[in-house]
Amino acid sequence: MVAMKWSVKEEVVFSAQDIARLEVAVDQVENETAISKLEELVNTVVPLSCVAEKLLQKFMHAANEEDHRELDDLAKRYHALPALLTSVSRAGDALYTRLKGMLLKEPDALLAGVPRFLPRSFFRYMAATLYIQSVVLPDYHLHRTENTDEHVRALVRARNLLQWSENIQNENFFNWTSSVCHRAFEGVASAHWVKFCESSLTSPTVTEIRTAAVLEELIALDSSYAPFRIHYASTLSLLDSPKVDRTTALSVIRRQKESLTKRQYKQVEPFYIALLDILEAFVTPLNLIEYELTQRVERAMIHLNSCSRLREPFSQGNTSIVWPGRRALKGEARAPLFLVEQVNLVADKLSLVFSDDQRASLERLRTVRRKEHRFQL
Repeated sequence: MVAMKWSVKEEVVFSAQDIARLEVAVDQVENETAISKLEELVNTVVPLSCVAEKLLQKFMHAANEEDHRELDDLAKRYHALPALLTSVSRAGDALYTRLKGMLLKEPDALLAGVPRFLPRSFFRYMAATLYIQSVVLPDYHLHRTENTDEHVRALVRARNLLQWSENIQNENFFNWTSSVCHRAFEGVASAHWVKFCESSLTSPTVTEIRTAAVLEELIALDSSYAPFRIHYASTLSLLDSPKVDRTTALSVIRRQKESLTKRQYKQVEPFYIALLDILEAFVTPLNLIEYELTQRVERAMIHLNSCSRLREPFSQGNTSIVWPGRRALKGEARAPLFLVEQVNLVADKLSLVFSDDQRASLERLRTVRRKEHRFQL
């Protein structure tokens, strides 16, 4: 993840009235469906979440320096920080629930006045929620509560938001101004927040890089949990960025295969090896793809049976799919493993190396249509 640094010498101020105002805003979003209430909560929580993260950084700096006097002083001066973090956490839950409902078109979840044609507003809601779920809450749980389950839940939600944002069918979502992050919360958000936004949600490629970073954090929290690993392998393989060499993705895929043979992972899903074979063929340079690999891919496609089998376990709105074996993630959504465009990209690459009789299996991939899994704004 891109490092976010504060000046530890800067004074941070917030009041009990600020927390009370945030609590009221959260209550209104939880109990009312007007879009104006969501807007009010976003405007309230952004500066306070910046304050919370800044204070967490102060505590972390003092702890790293083993400055016990400074830690005691911070605890006295900012004794209300736990209350602020609790309120920011509630706000993150409320925002995520509303956004998830809108994006997945859950029954009775649409807000009155939902901004289907207002990508700027939706960008603001997504960015504010993402900052809480991927920065503030992970730091809170890592350095204050040591609650791994809550830490994992926050990062999973961040990963979902990142993946869902890439699947929004509106070119203006990412590109409505040359300074989208500055304009989104002009005069409200800190320079730290703007830097995070710019490195997370300003283009599909930036979003994919942030997704990979979030998945790396999840793997660090539970290195043997297979579902985090397969999401990471697919993200790296399909990442269109000069910052990530394809050989890196290939190394990850092959290490995962080796670990699978040694039974080093838990909660391994039936499609895991098949998907790794497909990803290996995708990232391998054309002149290095051997016939044996194409045979493995063909067997993988037969195992998956159809395009729907490839995407269905992670498709939007499928509430029957769970994160296996993790009670803490019960009921949490699992965003798609692949985007529609990525599935088609894989099929295009494999069609170049498959023989005529093998290409029939690729038609299962090509049955995917954009309209089936796109969000309309």
